[in-house]
Amino acid sequence: MSRTKLLGVATTVNPLMQRVRPSFFFELADHAKRMDHRVVLLDPRAYGDAKRGFTGLLDEGSKNDSHFVRKSGLQLDAIYENVFVHLVMKGMARPLRRDAEHLHIPLFNPLVPGKSVMNGWVQKLSDGVIRAPKTIAVHDVEQITTFFERNQTAYLKPIGGYGGRNVFRVLRTPRGFTMQCDRYLEQGKIRRELTSSEFRAFTRQLLLRRPHLIQEEIPLVHVDQGRMDFRVVVQRDVNGAWRRIGIVPKVANRGGVVTNLVAGGHRLSLGEAKIAYEKNFGVFPEDKLEQAACTLSEMVAGKLPTFGIAGYDLGLDADGRVWFIEMNPKPARSLLTREMRKVSARYTAEFAVFLAR
Repeated sequence: MSRTKLLGVATTVNPLMQRVRPSFFFELADHAKRMDHRVVLLDPRAYGDAKRGFTGLLDEGSKNDSHFVRKSGLQLDAIYENVFVHLVMKGMARPLRRDAEHLHIPLFNPLVPGKSVMNGWVQKLSDGVIRAPKTIAVHDVEQITTFFERNQTAYLKPIGGYGGRNVFRVLRTPRGFTMQCDRYLEQGKIRRELTSSEFRAFTRQLLLRRPHLIQEEIPLVHVDQGRMDFRVVVQRDVNGAWRRIGIVPKVANRGGVVTNLVAGGHRLSLGEAKIAYEKNFGVFPEDKLEQAACTLSEMVAGKLPTFGIAGYDLGLDADGRVWFIEMNPKPARSLLTREMRKVSARYTAEFAVFLAR
């Protein structure tokens, strides 16, 4: 008799306690049981080996009622790495990833290339599907000043950044440069008028902290004088096919730099965004946004086979063309509606089962 296959979920949401937040994890566990698999909640710092297996909270409940019990010696068939981005950046999931590779356990999502590499991949796709703004990785101030010889406005972004933190919109002016940021260090919003020499000194300090990208401004449509973009979340199902989870419109504050909610942006419903777009620009190209996200995902999965979930920040211009802003390999579920989160739990379980075959 074959054993029940186990799907590990690495999480910092109370992984060492028997009481865990029910919504997403219980729904994921319920979907797994319908496919004759069981979920194990893991501490991402846990160590596993071929002899002793892993220790975690195993769902031993009935098909309609999950009940997590601490168990050891668990042999996992697939792992979903669900650790918060800022903790991954600190290396929290590194031991688990190492052990999964050593034990030949498929793990999703894999580590993905940085923003600069991803942008280069996108630029190879057809403009009819998606456009990518000109973007370069900068290592010295000369690259930045050279960029502004051909561009009046650009975005300066830290590589490895998240949440709109330290993203600057830079405008070249007759007297120098205007720099604006919605979430700068601990100061919050800032706006600075700098001479050329002051600009060089300021950007030099930024580059000393971490490498940056400089990116030409995308002609995004506006709602109430705030830039609008779209978080398009897609996941793979039990057959490995890409499925849409949801499209979440986000709008920056009036005159703001980024649409991130933690940096002052706000959500719209898809219906509200559609009305606002069609009021000024014609038919809302919803299908184009979904097609672009699925095309991008298929491209990445062709290079990284265990890539199974992504949230893309995409923009639309007045002509209905789709623009790539960035990819989020760990899209925040807090952006999603309750129904979207339910669908996400289902496909998370399904893709884990796909990998465990």
